[in-house]
Amino acid sequence: MKCFRSRTGRWVVPVAALFLVGCGGPGTLTGKVTLDGKPLPGGIVTVVDADGNNRPGQIDKDGNYVVGNISPGKAVVIVATVEATPSITGDSGPPPYGPFVKIPGKYADKDKSGFTVDVKSGKQDFPLALKGEPDEAPKQ
Repeated sequence: MKCFRSRTGRWVVPVAALFLVGCGGPGTLTGKVTLDGKPLPGGIVTVVDADGNNRPGQIDKDGNYVVGNISPGKAVVIVATVEATPSITGDSGPPPYGPFVKIPGKYADKDKSGFTVDVKSGKQDFPLALKGEPDEAPKQ
């Protein structure tokens, strides 16, 4: 125990405790996005973190997503799907974020999505179960 009496020994215990507890760094959300129980094969999950930052992550063909570098604290999660848009030549390529599936518009609105999470430092699972029929286009 002689080492704890030396100058070096005085900082060894507090530094070791920090490594055991963690430094409170950013969080990462992972999960599966489903629409009426079926995996959503494309789109974007965006986390609006406690600091107001938008942290996006792409949804893969099996509905899985990963969003990292999220500030710990209360966050809102939104989901959006994106259609392919025609280029100036009139051609349209594939949708930019995987196959397009129309979803209810509320999921892309941070005030209406209904998905909130208390983000912790490290990795945590947060599945997103979307429900309902897509919004109809406004009639003109």
